[in-house]
Amino acid sequence: MGLGLPNPEYAGIVDGLRAIIDEASDYLMRDFDRLLSIFRQASVYEYLFWDMAYRQEQWVL
Repeated sequence: MGLGLPNPEYAGIVDGLRAIIDEASDYLMRDFDRLLSIFRQASVYEYLFWDMAYRQEQWVL
């Protein structure tokens, strides 16, 4: 535990979540470049969406 959390049940939940995050980080580090590429592409689409909304443009499809 080591976090000084007052409730043992809460501390158990926190420890479990930390274990899940640690396990997920192993996956993220293996595929970091691919995930970074996906994030960048999603960011471009997000920008284009809000820019279109700001300019009050209509969807062309």
